[in-house]
Amino acid sequence: MALGLDSWARAYSALDPEGLSGRMTRVGFLLPWIWLGGSLFLVARLAIGLLHASRLPAVSAPASILEFAAELKSGLRIEQSVKIEMSQGITMPFTHGVLRPRILLPMEAAAWNGERLRVVLLHELAHVRHRDSFAPSFQSPFGRKHIVASRFLFHFLPAIFSSEL
Repeated sequence: MALGLDSWARAYSALDPEGLSGRMTRVGFLLPWIWLGGSLFLVARLAIGLLHASRLPAVSAPASILEFAAELKSGLRIEQSVKIEMSQGITMPFTHGVLRPRILLPMEAAAWNGERLRVVLLHELAHVRHRDSFAPSFQSPFGRKHIVASRFLFHFLPAIFSSEL
């Protein structure tokens, strides 16, 4: 015997006395606020990373590295001024700043062989050339997973996979 639509509705309402529409309205009202709160939280963490990167103490790179970087820069046809500095507080080189780019190298870079230094500087100068050096938080206390997460603006998948990054 087939049940009619009314029978299904009565059976469902017996299982769900509040009704699906009542709950969905509450969830639908809260969801944008939860999303906005999560987005603002992640953007704030990104801003803190930017601030942290801009305040890292650094000294100018040795003249030999500066001259080598100038040669590479002219080979890439980069006319923009680029600061190349070294810092004790980092373990990996990175570039930040779009208007005033700054390449930060670890202190150990002074002991790198010529080929490794060339590869690293070319990579960092490529960021300057493409103006995509908006990645200072790689060395921030929050790490790269938060940049990825903030770009997705609180989507649940980056949060799930952030441990893999």
